[in-house]
Amino acid sequence: MDIAYFSTVLSLLADRTIDVTALEAIPGGYGSPRVDRIRLARPFCGHSSVVAKYVPAGAGGEVSAYRWFVSPFVGEEFGPLAMVHAEEGGWWIFLPDFGDETLDTTSAPAAWREAARWIARFQAAPLPSLPARLPRGERFLSWSRRGIVRRLREGGRRLERFEKIVDLPGGETMVRRWGNRAAFLRTVLPRVPGGFERPLHGDYKGKNLLVDRSAGDVRIHPVDWANAGFGPLFLDIHTLARDLPPGEREDVVGAFFDERTDVGSTLLSRDEVSLGMAIVALMNSLLSIVVLADYLERGVDETGTPFTLARRFEEMEGAFAAAAAL
Repeated sequence: MDIAYFSTVLSLLADRTIDVTALEAIPGGYGSPRVDRIRLARPFCGHSSVVAKYVPAGAGGEVSAYRWFVSPFVGEEFGPLAMVHAEEGGWWIFLPDFGDETLDTTSAPAAWREAARWIARFQAAPLPSLPARLPRGERFLSWSRRGIVRRLREGGRRLERFEKIVDLPGGETMVRRWGNRAAFLRTVLPRVPGGFERPLHGDYKGKNLLVDRSAGDVRIHPVDWANAGFGPLFLDIHTLARDLPPGEREDVVGAFFDERTDVGSTLLSRDEVSLGMAIVALMNSLLSIVVLADYLERGVDETGTPFTLARRFEEMEGAFAAAAAL
């Protein structure tokens, strides 16, 4: 794709002439192998550049998220941007350019709490009106109770086939223990407070959260919505906070529930919060272990994967003990 192509597509989407002056690849940005920063001859909706992210066919969940979640919720910030253009083999998503600073790299002390407040406001917003059938190729990842149980069963079968995790010290025991904890999780999923109907980002962690300080305050702009869907209230805030030191984790989780109160969401008791966070922590650990075991099997980031796997197994045991005690 070249300057002429993006000039044509943006002009069609915006219904006005937009001239592109330069393209700059953003390697590994926005969770996609193909992302370009597009420089514009004249500002559009207050932005002198936009970001184009390519989403291949088969990964239409992100397209659904931007079309049905992101654009309606942050329309005032994005203006007419967050536009989607379908082409043979996939889609291009065009977004405002908020820079490259992420929650993982920022020095802004208020950014983590603002990220917690952002997801609380997003989840408290009215549920989007979805069509009876999504456009061809689009879909949301299933975070429903049935969808989670299905992924656990598939994950268990995959773990049994993987050889490299079994070769780790104590690997066979870890796989057997994973199966026991997954069976326990299936029995307690119905107890998750708030049900499984809240809109989710699905991978709400620091590298996927852009930090914008251009207006003098701290604003959060989540990207990489490939795992978006509907599911348990606690999933995104747990993903955000799980790797923080204990004191910081409690502060961020507290900001999330304080914001829920401020926007008038249903109040939850301390026991309900503890139960929901423990169950989702166990679920997150179990699903993460399957993903990491797959990485290990295929040699993806082979150096760091065993260490991260061991940490997720420790988290699994801690979450199991917490959930079993409630």
